[in-house]
Amino acid sequence: MFSHCAKILRCFQLGGAALLGVGIWAAVNAQSFMNVVATNVIIFDAVYVIIAVGAALVVISFLGCCGAIKENKCLLGTVSIFTFLSNSCLDLMFRL
Repeated sequence: MFSHCAKILRCFQLGGAALLGVGIWAAVNAQSFMNVVATNVIIFDAVYVIIAVGAALVVISFLGCCGAIKENKCLLGTVSIFTFLSNSCLDLMFRL
């Protein structure tokens, strides 16, 4: 059961790495990003948010994978707390 959980968390880790890569690309080379992806300047306001979300997703999913593979309750509890806090923050942001 825990290995199945680790496989799912690995997908989230890859998704976070993709977000992190796109965010860094947009921050470093804005003109290239604008030519390929978007012409709307408003998207560039969210570049640092995308980088932060991608980095957090990579770290949380890595801890979840390690906790699931090792069956470590402490790591799984930490991932649960981080997930709860991030969901609470998102809920507060979109409620305002």
